[in-house]
Amino acid sequence: MSAGWMTRADVAAVLGVHTNYVTRLLNEGLPHLRLGNHVRIRPDDLEAFLAARILRAGGGDEARRRAARAMMSRCP
Repeated sequence: MSAGWMTRADVAAVLGVHTNYVTRLLNEGLPHLRLGNHVRIRPDDLEAFLAARILRAGGGDEARRRAARAMMSRCP
């Protein structure tokens, strides 16, 4: 996993969604660091957040890990 921080635009590109959806994820509990108007997300936090959401949606542990890894493999 990348050691750097991701912007909202980076997360949106990885997930293939609009930045407004990333803002919604932040409001729903995606861990992040806010510096004024700037938001930064650690790739590991994004992966864990996605894995937990996939698990709640009914995916098993292995399916959860595969899906999270597949999404994060597109991480810059």
